[in-house]
Amino acid sequence: LRFPSFFDRKSAADNCRTMTDFIGQVRTTLDSAGRRINLIPRVPCLPAGAYELGFDVQTWAQQDLIDGLTVGMFLNTGWEIPIDQFQQLVGPQIALYACCDFEARNANDWQGLPPEPLATNRELLRGFAANYLALGADGICIFNLFCSRERGQEPDFGALSAMRDLQGLR
Repeated sequence: LRFPSFFDRKSAADNCRTMTDFIGQVRTTLDSAGRRINLIPRVPCLPAGAYELGFDVQTWAQQDLIDGLTVGMFLNTGWEIPIDQFQQLVGPQIALYACCDFEARNANDWQGLPPEPLATNRELLRGFAANYLALGADGICIFNLFCSRERGQEPDFGALSAMRDLQGLR
């Protein structure tokens, strides 16, 4: 997901075959380690967009290539990730992680959200986690946690431990 536009988007089916072959090769390499190493790719936050970019998550799950998915946006935080749609595609055996990123604002630049890094705002971190855990995500991924230091702000490490437990967040 870091820079996901590897292919011509008009060839989604071909792109998916290429990426599924690649993910299969990664799974084979990981399996040769003699112990289970989880493969949890990060993909765009809409199933159709993920597929268009070559990420056929449903096939990956059906072929037992992945152990989980991290779903998120690039350099923004997705406040409306359709966890239920990904659950329908991959089934209950694949862990789903909602990913927040550096900025608290989503791609539409919602009014009212502060222009600060998400990792420095305890309420937004807790709200993000509570929302997605309540929707059925198995966990939360915080990407670019330390980028707030580029603006002279420390991440709120105290908020992190509570973000894995919905009851604690309530």
